[in-house]
Amino acid sequence: YAVNCASWGCPNLLGRAFTANSLEEMLEQGARNYINHERGVAVSQAGRLILSSIYDWFKADFGHDDEKVLAHIRRYAGPELLARLDGRSKIDGYDYDWTLNAPDRNKGDY
Repeated sequence: YAVNCASWGCPNLLGRAFTANSLEEMLEQGARNYINHERGVAVSQAGRLILSSIYDWFKADFGHDDEKVLAHIRRYAGPELLARLDGRSKIDGYDYDWTLNAPDRNKGDY
């Protein structure tokens, strides 16, 4: 959640530098921000659970299987997302938006 590649699908680019004193807090906040935004975790109108491809590409970092990835997601999910994850044990798909994170993107909040 600390690396940003400037694409829309990346975690947010933070407005301040990581320091020894702020690193853990900033990583925790980055995880919460990304997971609770549709770029990180989305439940479609059809009820499909679609995660960022980051969770597929780096699955080993998040627990190696769907169940552990979902446990990680739940750790940072807000109440609304937690409710939508209730009873889910599998991920239906992955997606990633490679378009640039441009100011005129009109995709939503940044």
